[in-house]
Amino acid sequence: MVIVDDNANKKLDAMQKFMYTVKYDEEIPPEVFIAFPNEEKDKLKKMWRASNDMQYAISVLTKEKELSMIGKPSKVSVSVTRNGIMYILHFNSIKVYATPSMFIIDDEKYNNEIIYLKCELNNGKIIATDIIPLIGTQREEMAKEVMEHAEKNDIDFEELIALSYGYYPVYPITTLMMRRWLSAIKTPISALHQIELSPVNSGKTTFAVRNMFTYNWAYIDEVPSIPYLIMDAKDNSLGVVYRYDGVIIDEVDKYASNLRQIVQPMLSGMSHGIWTRGKGSGNTPNIVRKIPIVMMGNINNAYANTVIDKNAKSIFTKLLLNAKLNESMINALLDRIAINTVVITNVNSSDLITMKVLPDSTMRGIQKVVSDYITNNYKDYNEYEGRKRIYYNIIRTFADNFTNYKDDIAKNIVEGVLI
Repeated sequence: MVIVDDNANKKLDAMQKFMYTVKYDEEIPPEVFIAFPNEEKDKLKKMWRASNDMQYAISVLTKEKELSMIGKPSKVSVSVTRNGIMYILHFNSIKVYATPSMFIIDDEKYNNEIIYLKCELNNGKIIATDIIPLIGTQREEMAKEVMEHAEKNDIDFEELIALSYGYYPVYPITTLMMRRWLSAIKTPISALHQIELSPVNSGKTTFAVRNMFTYNWAYIDEVPSIPYLIMDAKDNSLGVVYRYDGVIIDEVDKYASNLRQIVQPMLSGMSHGIWTRGKGSGNTPNIVRKIPIVMMGNINNAYANTVIDKNAKSIFTKLLLNAKLNESMINALLDRIAINTVVITNVNSSDLITMKVLPDSTMRGIQKVVSDYITNNYKDYNEYEGRKRIYYNIIRTFADNFTNYKDDIAKNIVEGVLI
């Protein structure tokens, strides 16, 4: 059993002035309140519901002829008619038509922010009258202050990350959250892809859902199809790798057999940031998207004990072989994985929740501070070869400056040590 001791409480108290108390409501994810801490609760609930509840959205539109929403479209497609081009924003509740002039699409982002949208009924169509991307603020100076304050109070970086996500700073949740967070590091050098197998109640879903709002990641609780992941040939709507800054694929232990259909297209994207649907399937945008792919699944000790060579890669290999992936495909996939984590320790993360988190803007600031440092101070440590060498260099550059580990934590992470 993990025990929250006086030292953990002391460290939480030391960070209180920077933190936000999490609100819970049955109708709306708590991460929405974290993302918009100053918005009136009832108003926020209505706007969130409008983007997710079709009956409610239609009812409001019918009565009031207009509707305000906050949400992120699940898909954006294009309609070309004699009257011109219209973008179609597909929300869980309704489809909203918008003219291209209403929002800007640049080379790096394709409507990938949570947006505020007003719309109205017009000749049987729901037409957007106002669109404002709710681009997440990035408080870099505040992040530096938080990191300095943590250091003065003997709070390690991994403890700060655990606190950021709302957990007491105790092992093993500290180590787990920091390893997961490493994929949020953004450098032009490479994305840090990872695979994690861990017991239930180890904080995977909390991490994934929070990152949807904090870092604009997509959370998928099953193996996605190629159209959903990359591009839909039917309407040329772009998939999640173009619209999000990271992708978490959960439940890989249940759906591993479905990985076969997407592994080949994923290999090029994970390696070079070039995402294609395969031969003869049409062109995808000529945009480099070096975003992290994070695969997570559940594991228990009984399964881990069936592997003779008990290390992370051996356990992953057995899982993928059982899913009928061929060995060459498995090797190619694992070669692209920077962070290998298998957890056989019971975490019981629900017992470690503090109800306090760092604001999204501060967490984005921490991401920028760390990412900029690695980009500007990247060093070749002359370890390993190929991709593994690059991954090691990124993680070692991070570890040498931001952590107090005396052993080579970068080597442990890229080789995949059991926790």
